[in-house]
Amino acid sequence: MTSFAETAASFLPGHFEAYARVSHPLEYTGSLPDAQIGPLVEHLEPATTFIHQSANLWFPADQSWCVATEIDLAWTYIGGSRRCVASILADSRLETAETTAAAVHE
Repeated sequence: MTSFAETAASFLPGHFEAYARVSHPLEYTGSLPDAQIGPLVEHLEPATTFIHQSANLWFPADQSWCVATEIDLAWTYIGGSRRCVASILADSRLETAETTAAAVHE
């Protein structure tokens, strides 16, 4: 009998030619450590033929903020503390606009 975590088919489609599993410390359960992201990107980037696609939903374990990218439109929403959102709104590298949870975009 195979357990849930022993097979990539529990997490990924079964049509790939090969699979790998990357282990990381228990304190990073549910998240890939920063030190492992760079090396993986180095290997995955040359094997990538599709356009750039980031994760569309990300948040920390304490859920103090959340980033959600609308998959059909060109918007990313950020929810968080007033201080966190204010710092994002003030960053000149980003094109931002203040909104609310109930906002409707035309």
